[in-house]
Amino acid sequence: MTRQENLKMQQPVIYQLLQAQLRDNRRSHAYLFSGSRGSGTKDAAILLAQSLVCQNKTGVFACETCSACQRIANGSYGDLMVLDGREQSIKKAQIQNVQNQFNKTALESSGEKIYILDGAENATDEALNSLLKFLEEPAGMKTTAILLTQALDKILPTIRSRCQIFYFNSTRRQPCFEACQSAGLNFGDSWLLSQSTSDVEEAMEISQSSAYTRAREAFIKWIPGFVENPWQAALILQNEGLTRGKNREENRQVLTLLLSFCASFFRVLCANRDLQDDWWRQQQAIYRQKQLPAQKLLQVVLEIQDQNNRVANTDLLADQFAYRMWEVTQ
Repeated sequence: MTRQENLKMQQPVIYQLLQAQLRDNRRSHAYLFSGSRGSGTKDAAILLAQSLVCQNKTGVFACETCSACQRIANGSYGDLMVLDGREQSIKKAQIQNVQNQFNKTALESSGEKIYILDGAENATDEALNSLLKFLEEPAGMKTTAILLTQALDKILPTIRSRCQIFYFNSTRRQPCFEACQSAGLNFGDSWLLSQSTSDVEEAMEISQSSAYTRAREAFIKWIPGFVENPWQAALILQNEGLTRGKNREENRQVLTLLLSFCASFFRVLCANRDLQDDWWRQQQAIYRQKQLPAQKLLQVVLEIQDQNNRVANTDLLADQFAYRMWEVTQ
């Protein structure tokens, strides 16, 4: 299976977003791919790099077989630099070396200069500060940075703000889903739990919690409510989900679960999939009929998920979530 085929199957939302950028020639100068091990961030970075230099494209993505594509894949392309921070930290001198090399004339005919930082969260503070300056002043219009991380919260906010962030979904959910069904949970609960964690024991613990009950009820009411009146749907968060000013830790758990449920809903919608669940199919048919911007809604959910790992005020974040989702529909 080619990288393009794998990306389309495993990460359909990422596939569509990159496809649109390459087609419309509106790429970013810096990307941040965030995802757990096995989610395909490295392969996606290689595919993006190949697509920027390939001369034999049949569509917007690389052919993956020409000389340039093969040299990108094996790391021998003259204007590609890959720093691996998975085993040991990325140092300031390595970032400076990238800067020095990219300030020189391009070695390859495409003129594209690309650097990939794998395990960017393991860069030293000095390296990150040097990287920040490079992101602010890239060496020419054809310089592209692709940062890969398994811990987005460890990336400096100043770095994140200068990158376009792509959130990769875990691809290890199916075993958890099947185990939940085997334990007697219905399709809907099994699906929602498996989208919240890939650990079976954790999924079963979550299923017994009051936070899960509250989040599930809020989700089931919020999804149809949002179609009818996006702004009024904010009341569902207040009345069905969060208890204002009380139970702060449980409120955070409720919001965390609710966001994972919403992210799952919009991912399936973007992928144009139909789950074997009557309620799910009915709601997605309504969203398609209303032509709501599923990709933009998903992006908001993912961004709020990221903030939920760092922001202490759950009530304020829930209000921000409601407002930004409403804003997308205007």
